[in-house]
Amino acid sequence: MFTIRPSTTADRPGVRDLILARSDWLEQRGMETWRDAAESVADLAGEDGGGMWVVQAGQQIIGTTTLQDQAPPEWTADEAAQPALYLFTTATHPDWREHRIGTQIAWWALDHAAQRDLDWVRRGCYFDGLAALYRQQGYTLVRTTQRNTRTLHMFQHPAQLRSDVVLTAATEAPDLPAR
Repeated sequence: MFTIRPSTTADRPGVRDLILARSDWLEQRGMETWRDAAESVADLAGEDGGGMWVVQAGQQIIGTTTLQDQAPPEWTADEAAQPALYLFTTATHPDWREHRIGTQIAWWALDHAAQRDLDWVRRGCYFDGLAALYRQQGYTLVRTTQRNTRTLHMFQHPAQLRSDVVLTAATEAPDLPAR
């Protein structure tokens, strides 16, 4: 029912629409949104080396995430040397909430990393509510740190094969080096 695949430049309008729909949903609840970043996030679709993936239900893009194998600067040199994937810019369409697409993306990333013999999937966020969700998904808080004027919550989860992922890979990943 749901496929996940590397993004292409043709996905940019769908990614933008997804970000705007999520922003509407967040604004209705008085939360910060990605509205101002919708175009820049959409422009990541299909970018060489960008690592953006999209989740589709039929032809509709209902989720997106970005995978990188390079550690952001907040991770220590020892942590950055460990074989890991870093999960960024995960967003899902609010109309598909009951399917827990964000959790499916998180679990798919664990499986994806395990298939590549990596040790970790790591991610971060600025929001306490999102941090709580990551804990519910089984990610462990490594630490909080300051990035500019904001508190960054940094999480990790051991890579693991998962039999409960409902996302089907439509094509193989662009070459992400296994360490």
